[in-house]
Amino acid sequence: RQARTGWLPRVRLEGNYLFSGPQQRLTIDTGITIPGQTEPVAITKDIGSLHNASLGVSVAWRAWDFGARDVRTATAKAAVAMAKATRKERESSIAYAVRASYLAVLFFQEVDQVTRRAQAVARTEMKEAKLRKKAGVGNDVEVARIEMRLAQLASRLTQTRQEKKRALI
Repeated sequence: RQARTGWLPRVRLEGNYLFSGPQQRLTIDTGITIPGQTEPVAITKDIGSLHNASLGVSVAWRAWDFGARDVRTATAKAAVAMAKATRKERESSIAYAVRASYLAVLFFQEVDQVTRRAQAVARTEMKEAKLRKKAGVGNDVEVARIEMRLAQLASRLTQTRQEKKRALI
């Protein structure tokens, strides 16, 4: 809309005010003395005025500009199209981020459930390994391996909870 205003006539209004003081005075000594006078005749005149004001109005319209207005209009339209495309890009980026976060939350919920089931299985294995050791057919290495597995699962569960919270945020 702004570029299209290039086709409208331009109206210009100017106003001026100037105070110039002190006022100048012109004195001309004629050198002629009138009979009965003691001094020669002098002409004294004030030059200019203290207050000066002016007002001007001009109206102009370009009949031919060699296509400059058309180029400006086309540029403005291209800028509008670019802004709309940028908005669409931003919208799609936000939509993608929301979907990715949603899927990440679902993924970490599944990881949480699988890890809890793996912990339950490891606890069952731990009970069996301790029973085998107590019965004399198991060893400390097997128990230590299962304890290490339980610690890894607990660590993964904590990490999963943190990643889920991060995805939610």
